[in-house]
Amino acid sequence: MAGTDGRQSWLTHKMLVAATAAVAAGVLFLTVFDWGLLPAVLGGFSIGVIWWSVDRAMNRPS
Repeated sequence: MAGTDGRQSWLTHKMLVAATAAVAAGVLFLTVFDWGLLPAVLGGFSIGVIWWSVDRAMNRPS
């Protein structure tokens, strides 16, 4: 999916991987660590954002 200027939109494969990691982390926090729903969602979201940020920083053009 490309925008009008040729750059890819925010919905890329890497964003989907980060979202999948966030959901998996949320389920892990909810089931294994027996957290409540809100902390599990926030924890999963945090993991997804960290995953996406690190990947974006590592693949930045020089």
